[in-house]
Amino acid sequence: MSDLSTVWFYLLGFILALYVMLDGFDLGVGIISLFGGRSERRSLMMSSLSAVWDANETWLVIWGGALFGAFPLAYAVSMSALYIPVTFLLLALIFRGISFEFHSHSRNKRVWAIVFGAGSLIASISEGTILGGTLSGISVDKTGNFTGGPFDWFQIYTPVVILEVVAGFVLLGSTYLVIKTTGELQKTNRKIAMVSSWIVFAFSIITAYLISHLHAAIFEKMNIGAHGEIVLITFSISAVLFCALQYSLYKKLERLPFVLSLLIFFVTFTGLWIGVYPYLLPGAVTVGMAASEPNTLLFMLVGIGPIIPVIIGYNGYVYHVFKSKVSI
Repeated sequence: MSDLSTVWFYLLGFILALYVMLDGFDLGVGIISLFGGRSERRSLMMSSLSAVWDANETWLVIWGGALFGAFPLAYAVSMSALYIPVTFLLLALIFRGISFEFHSHSRNKRVWAIVFGAGSLIASISEGTILGGTLSGISVDKTGNFTGGPFDWFQIYTPVVILEVVAGFVLLGSTYLVIKTTGELQKTNRKIAMVSSWIVFAFSIITAYLISHLHAAIFEKMNIGAHGEIVLITFSISAVLFCALQYSLYKKLERLPFVLSLLIFFVTFTGLWIGVYPYLLPGAVTVGMAASEPNTLLFMLVGIGPIIPVIIGYNGYVYHVFKSKVSI
């Protein structure tokens, strides 16, 4: 296993973390809008995302392309094992994009607002399914060929992981809307954030318990070994951030809850990503097995690496320009 493959492992983790955080909050806004009541409220929520949603999804495109180039075996195995939920995810994201364009020009905005919300919910469920299927372990033979069935991703704890992911995105979306809205809508989203944060906390514990009992070997790889202390530290930091989040919501602060929610996702994800190393797919495919040739990894690093800070800078500029609150 080369140093370049390790670099790409952590770079992929960073890109995926950015996608989960950034697209996570606009998926959460979409879910909230589905149950948002009046058409004016739904339109307001969609307006809060109009300048940023497509940039957020850019990270998923980058991650998919980078995974294909840097670790083609992991890409092939994961697409074979998770073909059904990945297909639903892509279709849901397509319909979200369509709904945004049609909503702004259609006379019947309610229909396209519902399509946007439904697409957000289906995409979130699909991502929860993908996570649950990956954590359950993917069946491969000694040469790395997928040997499982089309529904191996559905395990007894998959619904729990789905609820955890959906609640997490709702937490991100609601804290984002606390920043972008005022009055009764802001108050409602603050309540949603408090409830969803406790749901995420509870289901995280349940998920860890179920996986540790049903897939002990995989769970051990995620928590014991050279990275065990780092994983413990990251989850301890997450617990402190969770307490700070509750305090910020109780004090009715505007921007801090969203920042803390993003940090909780980032720190927790970092702990998981470090914990599974050297596995790209826990218990199935390692970094060494899946890595491309060193020349390919170097070429990709030189070609893609400089683009990442440019995109981060652009995203930051967009968020700064459109930082004001939305109104009907």
